[in-house]
Parts: sequence; C-alpha cells; structure tokens
Amino acid sequence: MLYILEADPDITIIGTVRDGEEALVSPFTSGTAFPTGGAAVQPRVSIELAPEQYPDYFELQQIPIVSQGFLDALASAGVDNFVAYPVTLQESARAVPGHSVLHIIGRVAALDEGKSNVTRLGRQIMRMRRLALKSNITTDLPMFRLHELHYLILLAQRVRDAVAKLTGVVTSEAEGWSDSHQF
Repeated sequence: MLYILEADPDITIIGTVRDGEEALVSPFTSGTAFPTGGAAVQPRVSIELAPEQYPDYFELQQIPIVSQGFLDALASAGVDNFVAYPVTLQESARAVPGHSVLHIIGRVAALDEGKSNVTRLGRQIMRMRRLALKSNITTDLPMFRLHELHYLILLAQRVRDAVAKLTGVVTSEAEGWSDSHQF
C-alpha cells in the first residue's frame, strides 16, 4: 500500500526557499537529480511566520523542510533516494539551525488516468479530486514524487511507519486521496 505524505495543516509556517541566486527554487519538486559539475546547490530558507518550536516536517512552496529526526527515520526505513541540503531557518529575530531541504530523487508515472478524477488546465493537472493508482506500479523506490503531479509525495508502508509519529507529518492512503482539504 502507498501513502501520501503531507504537512500538518494545523501548523502554520510562512516563508520562502531560495537558491544562491535569489531565485525562488522549484527544481526541488522535480523529483530529478541536479546536474553534477555545476554550481553547488545552496538553498536558503527565510521564515516570516512560525511557531516557537518547528515540527520535524513542514513544507514551503511544496518543498519539504525536515529535521534530523526525520532524516534518521528515513535512514531507518532504508530510504536513500534523496539529498538533504542543510539550512538555517532564518527569521527576522533568530536563526534556527538543524533542518534540511529534502530533495526527493525519483518520479514514478503511477496515475491511473481513467479512474482518477482530475481537473486540468491544458495538460497540467490542477486539482486531484480522487487519486487512483495503476495496479501494476513497478518501482523499488520507497519514497517518490508522482510523475503526473510533482508535488505529491508517495511513501511505501515501511516509510510511512517510520515517519508517522513525527511532528508535522500527515499521511493518508494514496488510493482515493483528494486535495479538497487544501482549499
């Protein structure tokens, strides 16, 4: 069984993830590795609003920001298809070390187009009213992004079990999942 990984909607954190050139970073949601030999990836996280204590998992711009405890849980579940970029969470009055931008490497075409209920703008899926997965998904990846909708992160059962009790983590069965709670 596969699960969707999401951030707890009851924890409000507002901020941005930027790269070294001050551009908003979206390649972190691509599911693909960054080219080697280029400039080093050095994301920066600026926080405008956050609770006193950060959770183990939250998202900014659909990019996972995780604690060392979250990374340890992934390692204990045998997950190795990611790169963690250490960052300091920069608020106006304090700097909070100990988190990383989680770049998940792996995208799997798993959407059953005929059984899913989606809203599109051109070819781009804008809404997922009901997720249906192909019955013959072939991947050894225990954690991956959905190829058809990159912001969705899917977890195998063992990964879900490893991260489920961490703060900020919400998991739901992937089959039948809807994004309606986000609106």
